[in-house]
Amino acid sequence: MTPDILSEDNPFIIKESRLSIAYEKPFTLQGGAVALCERGHATLVINGTPYEFSPGSEANIFTGMTLYIPEHSDDFKTLLFYCSQDMLEMAQWKFESFFFNDLSSHPVHKHSKETGNATRACFTMIEACYSEDNRYKRIIVTNLLRNLLLSAYDKIQRNVNEPKKEQTKTRKEELYDKFIEKVAKHCIHHHDVEYYAGRLDISPRYLGTITREIDGQSPKDIIDTYIVQEIKILLSFSDMTLQQIADQLRFPDQSYLGRYFKRLAGKSPLEYRKGGLSM
Repeated sequence: MTPDILSEDNPFIIKESRLSIAYEKPFTLQGGAVALCERGHATLVINGTPYEFSPGSEANIFTGMTLYIPEHSDDFKTLLFYCSQDMLEMAQWKFESFFFNDLSSHPVHKHSKETGNATRACFTMIEACYSEDNRYKRIIVTNLLRNLLLSAYDKIQRNVNEPKKEQTKTRKEELYDKFIEKVAKHCIHHHDVEYYAGRLDISPRYLGTITREIDGQSPKDIIDTYIVQEIKILLSFSDMTLQQIADQLRFPDQSYLGRYFKRLAGKSPLEYRKGGLSM
């Protein structure tokens, strides 16, 4: 579960693990992890909250969350899937914000026999991909991870009986949520802050005040994040040429697209596509 087991060419692993990295002190995750308890038992303390973890239990832990295991049986063992932040972002792309909020708030759940079999089938397919020489394995595993996350969210919705607390949002929070919703929907065709400010009937300057206050980013930074993710998806999940991608995302030409992507992603589109298909 340590970050150095991942690499650019190998953005995920799957293996048996005792999660021993979290025995002596809390470990803060970078990336995403899904762990299934195979045998034994342990107490997982995730973000300060203890959870009983025994055969049939599943834990979902994401970037910035801390894991500490103060107690475990001698035969404790899990099947662990661990992936890079980039793969996690691909798998959860365009999920609503409350999706990960709920998963993070309820990181451990217990499977029934039926749901456990379905989850294990996903793990079996990921294991097969891990050792297989398949140029599309990154795409296949990203989709399987998406399935695991959706399945976990379904179990949370079915098993958590506590009533949802009504939360009153401030006007700024409402505007921020609407801004994110509009960026997710329209970023392919609209790259400028003025467009979104106009749709919200506020000034670009006030929109900047809102986004910096709520998440520390400028509106342009947020728009760029969504556009880069759209480019990554097209590079990974389609055979579109760079010019076709530039046309679809309303860039002047593929050279401009290439410079834009390299500045924000740290590599050229072709380098990213090559890394995404060859592992």
